[in-house]
Amino acid sequence: MITEAYKPSPGEEPQLSANPEARNATFGRRLGATLVDFIVLIFASLILTIVFGLALKSSISDEEMLSYVNQGLTNVLLAIATMWLESSKWQGTPGKMLLNLKVENGHGARISFGTAFFRYVAKIPAALVLLLGYFAMLWHKDRLTWYDSWTNTRVRHYPEQG
Repeated sequence: MITEAYKPSPGEEPQLSANPEARNATFGRRLGATLVDFIVLIFASLILTIVFGLALKSSISDEEMLSYVNQGLTNVLLAIATMWLESSKWQGTPGKMLLNLKVENGHGARISFGTAFFRYVAKIPAALVLLLGYFAMLWHKDRLTWYDSWTNTRVRHYPEQG
């Protein structure tokens, strides 16, 4: 089944979180992180569009082509930044960091850049059918989206330690 949670192989010990309070993130918390990221992406996209537009204007004379190249470069750079952040020591985008969420593999460890890439790509089919792959976490017992299941990842909430 596509949405089955990670299960360790026989004899394999899953790496548990160092924080026993950590839980798989709720839909509301993940949605909140997505909204924060959306706002950050709007500003980052605006800045990159201006920078790339100014840098490319002298080499591309066709305005429509300039627009396509500019937006393409911006999208690729933002996608790479997202993958890098999810596989970095922060284990998440600005929205996830703000809400104390971390992207982990099935063992509770940081994901690789390769896994972050496949996770990013897997979001496309998850979104194609009325976002069903995203909403799947609402009825999945471990709160996993389709792309979480496909890439053996999860988003965990780490309560603030005080």
